[in-house]
Amino acid sequence: MVQTYRIWLALPDKPTMHYCGLCFGDGITAESRVSDELSHKPPNKDFAAAVLEHGKDAFDWELTGNHDSLLDALNFEAAEIEKYRSWHSDFGWNRTRGIDAKRYKRALAEYTPGASIEDQLDAAITDFTRNNADAWAPWAGPQSEQILREIARKEKVSVTSAFYVALDAGLLTSV
Repeated sequence: MVQTYRIWLALPDKPTMHYCGLCFGDGITAESRVSDELSHKPPNKDFAAAVLEHGKDAFDWELTGNHDSLLDALNFEAAEIEKYRSWHSDFGWNRTRGIDAKRYKRALAEYTPGASIEDQLDAAITDFTRNNADAWAPWAGPQSEQILREIARKEKVSVTSAFYVALDAGLLTSV
């Protein structure tokens, strides 16, 4: 279960500032994460300075959601950051706007069916062989396909690029 939460400065004479976050992992809950962030593991130096200035009792928090996937939680967190404008230093302590790219990539890999490298290569080779049937015909075979996979994976290039690399290097086996 992935949880999202919001922490805010709850002082009547100060502007309300927010931090929107999420937590995932074994044994990590929004409650334990908030406790850590208000005690000894703040998410960033600005938030740490606010806790130091006002004390942890000046903050309040709430669980904003339980999510079935990291992808759902990331989308929700991004909407909350926008809602409270907490990416702006006058309104909060989130330092990025939108979805964290590293977490988004992880979420897509974990929760999108067919997102493994092998599944992506399968789809790319199917598209390549369909769209380049004439060029591929002399080489169409499992050995040549494996060579394309290895080049695409190692060089992080498209299957089409891998084909031309293999062709130029004389690596393809004719059928």
